[in-house]
Amino acid sequence: MPLPPGSDALTRLRRTIFRAPGPLRWVAIGTLIGLVGILVLVGVVVSTRLGGVPVVDARSTDGDGGNRGIAAAPLGVAPSPGTPPKPLPDGYVPLVLAAGKVCPAVPAARIAAQLMAASGFDPEVLGEDGAEGVAQFRPELWRAYGPSATASPTDPNTAVPALGVAMCALVQDFEQLDGEPYPVALAAFQWGTEAVREAGGVPDAPSLRTFAEMVSDYTAYYERDDRLAPRSATPTRRGPSSPSPTPGGSRPPSPNPTAPGSNATNASPAPTTAAPPTPVWQERVVRSTTVLRVGQSWTSNRLQLTLADGGDIVLKDQGRTVWKSNTGGRGGELLVFQADGNLVLYSRVGATVWSSHTPRNNAAVLVLRADGNVVISANGRTVWQTGTAK
Repeated sequence: MPLPPGSDALTRLRRTIFRAPGPLRWVAIGTLIGLVGILVLVGVVVSTRLGGVPVVDARSTDGDGGNRGIAAAPLGVAPSPGTPPKPLPDGYVPLVLAAGKVCPAVPAARIAAQLMAASGFDPEVLGEDGAEGVAQFRPELWRAYGPSATASPTDPNTAVPALGVAMCALVQDFEQLDGEPYPVALAAFQWGTEAVREAGGVPDAPSLRTFAEMVSDYTAYYERDDRLAPRSATPTRRGPSSPSPTPGGSRPPSPNPTAPGSNATNASPAPTTAAPPTPVWQERVVRSTTVLRVGQSWTSNRLQLTLADGGDIVLKDQGRTVWKSNTGGRGGELLVFQADGNLVLYSRVGATVWSSHTPRNNAAVLVLRADGNVVISANGRTVWQTGTAK
């Protein structure tokens, strides 16, 4: 019976090993076993790399002209159409409220709805075209609207307020188009401004329509969240023991001490004018992340810190200007007190116009103090001030 190919070579190798002297025999056997192990390990690695299956993002392309592609396996999964809305997590409430104050077109309920549709409030979602984080910022959008070069879109403390800034800027960019600019801004956030401009509005793509419908449905849900739209307090009713005002709001006339029948013998001297009371000035604490647009202010009963027309930051003490950033005419449109403790004035395209240069001070607060000074304080230490205390 003929031997299989290679059997003669194997036989000769086996005979050579076992005829070798004792020490050499064991060296040869160990070398052979090591070579076999290396070959098995290389085979496993090659098989794994060649046989791996690419993971496609959970959202379908829906025939969008190849605008979506293969992405890394997501750590979290974005909601699919028909997913019921989740209650807004408590930790997101102040962030969503701050983002919803940037402009009237993108209120807090829309911010919450977009976050729900994009990630279900999961900051670990990795989406298409490099989108990541709770708001699903694509890299180019994050470069334009992220608060700083070191900030990450996977951090909700920076991503959520940045979403308000980005969406309001996109709404403003597309106000000249016919129709409601918000859906156009929503499409631009997902696909980019160039795709929207080429289409002259929202591109005719099923995925964009589906996402817009999800945001609309979720917005109706979050509009009923009292934490995002607190109800006004009911006026306190006057108790039964409270004195009623006289008709017409007038007080009863005081008796005339010189009138006939009066017990007074001499007229009372004219009352002296009392000195005005000393004002009790209050502090105003601004916590991150909070945004001012042009014309908006942080105020106390003494101070007013305003982002004025032209992009100048102006501090007024009892109506009198006491400090300015001298940034007028440089295009500043957004003043942001960030989660890292930095106070930054951004242009429309996200460029830094002015900064307090106080990053890496997490949990810092901006305080309009009762003494007339405005400071950024971190752990009880002043890291920046206007120097206007009196």
